[in-house]
Amino acid sequence: MLNELKTINLVGVELEKAIALLSFGRALQAEYAELEVPVPEWLQVRMRELKREVKTRVTDMKEHRLRELKARRATLETPESQRRKIDLEIKSLESELTTV
Repeated sequence: MLNELKTINLVGVELEKAIALLSFGRALQAEYAELEVPVPEWLQVRMRELKREVKTRVTDMKEHRLRELKARRATLETPESQRRKIDLEIKSLESELTTV
């Protein structure tokens, strides 16, 4: 797993694998700290990359789910409710365009 952490290419890696490597890296950092040995720079860099990748993917998943839920909710709305929302958006856009 150490070699994987050192050489991983994050393009196309599964989220589960990235999380597992992140967890392994944290344990490795803790062990370095426990032994009072400086953490290698490559490990610090990899941890930043993995944290950024995992955070980005989780955010993407949440945004995708939010879009799904909004689309589903829109199908449950009555036509009158949908018209009101569209009317409000039209008024907002018209107001923005007249101030330009």
